[in-house]
Amino acid sequence: MIYSFLENHYGLKKNEIHLRPEAFDKAIEQIFGKASKTLELKIIEKIRLKYPNFIFPKNPENNLADFISRLRTHLESEG
Repeated sequence: MIYSFLENHYGLKKNEIHLRPEAFDKAIEQIFGKASKTLELKIIEKIRLKYPNFIFPKNPENNLADFISRLRTHLESEG
């Protein structure tokens, strides 16, 4: 349901999230308000489990868009 909402209201398809992390981050913030930070942290935790070798500093200024962008760069460099 959330994916169809993102596509219909933000023009963001599920398979484009990794290509447009800033748009996804902004949409999550607009949809969930202050709770978006908690949701972002949960998403980051879940992704970290899948990519345990990827190191991303825990910094309050880092957001989901930063995490996705850095992970994408990391994965591209691994080849």
